[in-house]
Amino acid sequence: MHALFELLKPVNGSEIVNYVWTLLMQLPTDKEMLCDMTTGVDAVEGVWERHLPADASAAMKLYALKLIEAQVSLDVRERGEEREREAKKRRIEDGKDSWCTSFVRSGGLEHLTQTLLKVDFEVVGAGDNILFPLRSITSLAKLTAFFLGEKADFGGGVRQVLLQHILSMISKTTEVVTGGGEGGSRSKEEYCEAGEGGEQCLLLLRAMIEADFDDVTGSLLGEYKESFDKALICGLLITPVAGVRVTCGNVMRETWCKEGTQEGCSGVHSLLVLMFEIMASCEKPEYNERSEELFRLTLALLNKVYSEDKGGAVEAGELKRFEGYFAQGGGELVGATPAISKGDGTVRDKLLRITMWLSKEVSSRDVREGILDGSVMIYAGPRA
Repeated sequence: MHALFELLKPVNGSEIVNYVWTLLMQLPTDKEMLCDMTTGVDAVEGVWERHLPADASAAMKLYALKLIEAQVSLDVRERGEEREREAKKRRIEDGKDSWCTSFVRSGGLEHLTQTLLKVDFEVVGAGDNILFPLRSITSLAKLTAFFLGEKADFGGGVRQVLLQHILSMISKTTEVVTGGGEGGSRSKEEYCEAGEGGEQCLLLLRAMIEADFDDVTGSLLGEYKESFDKALICGLLITPVAGVRVTCGNVMRETWCKEGTQEGCSGVHSLLVLMFEIMASCEKPEYNERSEELFRLTLALLNKVYSEDKGGAVEAGELKRFEGYFAQGGGELVGATPAISKGDGTVRDKLLRITMWLSKEVSSRDVREGILDGSVMIYAGPRA
């Protein structure tokens, strides 16, 4: 088995590495690794450093990560079965913890997080064979998100560093995909793996937000806003992978568009400004199809603000500041987007529908007039 792991190193060429990987997936699991990761999680000192070392090849890391994924799936299934009374009683009598509990206690989650933080995308993107690094990223993000959902905590300091790293990875996976399309150097399989990696990073971002909404969103809309905006632009507009765009939109809806997810509308205001700017970019023919996705997301964000306002959750000062954006130039930004065509369904038509929706909702006369001015600009076309 160790001889096969040696062959998984990139220096042996992608064809040999892929062949060896296929062979490994058909062979029984490494006995020593299986034993340590199942029955010896708490007993074997440094079990995760031993089987998921920092200097291991991406393929060898992926082998260990796949085994961890299998154990997590088994543990979740067993916990579901143990809802039955007798099974619960048996676990209490045996005094056994779940595998996931033992994994976290033995330092497994901490090691996963550190492994994810050590991913260098500059190296990954420059490699000849990026399949295994991308698959490892996908697995690491998926596992970390799962344990966050299980209420496991890895500390505020690590959370901030991980948050910044995840935003960068969302952008970098998009660069891998678009770089492949531009130069034709990426295979279809690499394209799909980069897309899957981007989706899992977005889902990890959602898990981090759900774990600590106020702290994480405060960072996203504050010190990390530039990185967050770039990640959203990549996830909603630039990526050609439809699945990534859908996931990014869903993450935003589930995070900011649900009632009761936050007090006030300051965060939504910041996101809406970005939405209008992104939608303006849909004037480019290659991005035109994105306009419908962005239109629905923008309306969902707007509806969040005014549904919260009707419920008394939005402070008057916040709503005034939000509407002031449109009075002071938002309408001009919306109206400055040139039409791609005059047919229904264009970017211009969608922006017009948004401004008309707003004009019915706002209470301020000045703001309403500003929005209507924006509608006139949309109808008349951009200024010369």
